[in-house]
Amino acid sequence: MARLGRFSVSASLLAALLALPCVCSAAEYEEPTQLCHDLAESAYQLSVARNDPFPDAAYERAQADCEFVAWRAFMVADSSVSLNELVAFDQDDESSDVEAGWL
Repeated sequence: MARLGRFSVSASLLAALLALPCVCSAAEYEEPTQLCHDLAESAYQLSVARNDPFPDAAYERAQADCEFVAWRAFMVADSSVSLNELVAFDQDDESSDVEAGWL
């Protein structure tokens, strides 16, 4: 018997569980269009309420952030995406934020 925390598991059961393939696959990516639009619209309305002279910038930033987070979450869930690809994606986003003047 092997101890897993407070549980005891037979060696044969533990070996069978460890032999199971670990499969992680993401469903086909579907952009969260309505969610991102709603978040961006909220940012726009808040910007208008604060008398911001450029409320469209808040809308565009919220929209871009939402799309980035959704795509990154999909990449993390996709087992075919390497860590190097994920790091490159993050670095590319950071450089585009600098170019846009957001950082």
